[in-house]
Amino acid sequence: MKRKVLVTILAMFLLAACSNEKNTGSTDTDTQILEQFQGYVVEKGTADDRREKVLVVKGITPEYAQEATYDDVAKSEDHKNIIWFVNEEGLFNEIEKGEQVNVWWDNSKPHMEPSILTLVSEKVEVIKE
Repeated sequence: MKRKVLVTILAMFLLAACSNEKNTGSTDTDTQILEQFQGYVVEKGTADDRREKVLVVKGITPEYAQEATYDDVAKSEDHKNIIWFVNEEGLFNEIEKGEQVNVWWDNSKPHMEPSILTLVSEKVEVIKE
């Protein structure tokens, strides 16, 4: 039974990843082939392999992003709206908890699909309102 649930969850993530729209509105040719994810930064830190990481959550308010932790969003939010992004190039140095960001990642690179994705980011920008 647990195996069926796990397979169903993994299939849902695969379908969700395949249905993401390509970023075609950018003039930067590097981002035109990348997938875009927009959300608020809930956590920022360093992964076990020393890469920097940020937890980005879609569909929440900036206020909740400031207060929430990984445990909070993992329990209360739809996991397809939560992604850990990692990077070795210092892309997240200027990013702060609670900021709304667009993060691009290369869907052609292999990645693990646990219940909450961890993806290598290729580009990030803060959205100023």
